[in-house]
Amino acid sequence: LRVRDRPVALVLTLSQLNVRKVSGNGRGYATAVGMHIVRGNEGRLSRRRKLFLGAEDMVASAGPKFAQELVLTVVLDPSPVPYVVVPCAHAPGVEGLFRLTVQADDLNDDGVPDFGFEPVRPSEDWQTQRLVGEWKAGETAAGGPPTEAHFADNPQYQLRAEPGARVTVFVDLVGVDSDGRDEVGVQAGPQYPAFGLVCVLGNGDHVKVEAPVEGLVAEASPKAADGVHLAFTMPSAPGPGTPPEEEPTVVLIPYTQEPGVGHRFVVTTY
Repeated sequence: LRVRDRPVALVLTLSQLNVRKVSGNGRGYATAVGMHIVRGNEGRLSRRRKLFLGAEDMVASAGPKFAQELVLTVVLDPSPVPYVVVPCAHAPGVEGLFRLTVQADDLNDDGVPDFGFEPVRPSEDWQTQRLVGEWKAGETAAGGPPTEAHFADNPQYQLRAEPGARVTVFVDLVGVDSDGRDEVGVQAGPQYPAFGLVCVLGNGDHVKVEAPVEGLVAEASPKAADGVHLAFTMPSAPGPGTPPEEEPTVVLIPYTQEPGVGHRFVVTTY
């Protein structure tokens, strides 16, 4: 969402389509929806999705609200940095069709919109890869943190990208809303096990890292949360003209703070 020349008053309407109703003789809605306007990325990254959200990035918000329609009215000032509109549901993993409508008065009656609004297109967005993994309880596949002897037995993921490329990695836990842990009386342990993520230099193409693990590139310290992330720059090539197969690789190793703890997760790279 771009506003260039003058402040613009906008009315944004988020409508749920084919929404499922529950309770109240069909008057209640199963999904609460929200809408947020945040400051986007600067410079050459301005047409890509926002990956991190700081408190200073929030411009306006509405909801979440259990309703078929949500309205947000806001005045946006001109900015060289685009605004980003993010519709959302009340909980992770909730799916549903929606329609987002943006309306504004034409202040000078020239028939030309005073703002620009378009989706983030895949051709202009980050290159993304997503993989599903699991620490298996009671096995060395849940090898614990780097201080443990079986740390290298944790799931490992090789990443190859252009030398000098900026990479952001997210590891998110899955199943928290479906395995009963958020229901009173069903909890068998903490809602979120403490876990972290390290990125180390690889030893070659498709070569597993062995203990002791060396060549740390970046690390996200363990915390009890639904996700962790880290950002780093791919290592430089040994020299000009290095063949692609000889360019350095890195290995991502997500781990739980306590050995033997099981959980499913998703690794997403941008």
